Amino acid sequence: MKELDGEDARLADYFDVIAGTSTGGLVTAMLTAPDENNRPIFAAKDIKPFYVENCPKIFPQKRGMFASHRNRLNLLAGPKYDGKYLHQVVREKLGETRLHQTLTNVVIPTFDIKTLQPTVFLHL
Repeated sequence: MKELDGEDARLADYFDVIAGTSTGGLVTAMLTAPDENNRPIFAAKDIKPFYVENCPKIFPQKRGMFASHRNRLNLLAGPKYDGKYLHQVVREKLGETRLHQTLTNVVIPTFDIKTLQPTVFLHL
């Protein structure tokens, strides 16, 4: 893309809709959130380094002899990860960006564990 359209080419320029579930929703947000010049904050090449740096804190692994048993029991009790670091890093990287501000249409299906119902966030 960059060879044809220049250094500023971004995925949001080429797609009418970008969607992602779970961590793909974060990728969707990163690829479509605008900066002060109304261009995507992140390029596709920025996604892998973001995950390499932040995954160990977003998805911490429990260690120890009984870790796998605790993980199975925790599945019945609620979310696998508390989300505190995820909320912190999303706010740091994306600021107060809202769905209606995305640079292309987005669809982010989720599951509300409190109501046990699917929820879809979208900007079309």
